[in-house]
Amino acid sequence: MTTVWAIWEAGFDFFLLAPRFDIIVLFALWLLLPLTMRSFPENSRPGRRVLGVAVALPILSMAISLFFNHHDIEGKSPETVENSVPQWDAQNIPDAEWHAYGRTLYGDHSSPLKHINSQNVNQLKVVWTFHPNDIIGKDDPLESTFEVTPLKVGNRVYLCSPHQWVFALDAATGKQVWKFDPKV
Repeated sequence: MTTVWAIWEAGFDFFLLAPRFDIIVLFALWLLLPLTMRSFPENSRPGRRVLGVAVALPILSMAISLFFNHHDIEGKSPETVENSVPQWDAQNIPDAEWHAYGRTLYGDHSSPLKHINSQNVNQLKVVWTFHPNDIIGKDDPLESTFEVTPLKVGNRVYLCSPHQWVFALDAATGKQVWKFDPKV
């Protein structure tokens, strides 16, 4: 019954089935060991068959799940690399923008701007803050250590939240321009 429930809940996803079956299979295998089986009465052959099925079903389900990959996201590459590279070239990104995790696809991780330095950094003040109000709830299956690198392109700041909501904010005011909820 546990096997049926696990497949109903998680489907044939290996990484979701493994923690549901690990203890059950180990316990059933222990019960099937010859040393353990000797302690059962001779008339317990139907019980041994049930234990055999209890071991076989999760193992079969795990084997089937290896043929399904629920974590691939298929996309399409550009026809030619030359047409897509210039827009991401570090030389074409304005100094005040941050287009990728490392600012550029070269991963330079620093801004070329020089007007904030070690002499004036202590004079900085918070201009605006933004709270997406997307809090991990009790019904969420996984813990979250969610962190995000906001991207700044033009006069917009883009970021996402733990439930993959995507926000566009006005870079000057921090006001929300739009929000997309993919219903993850």
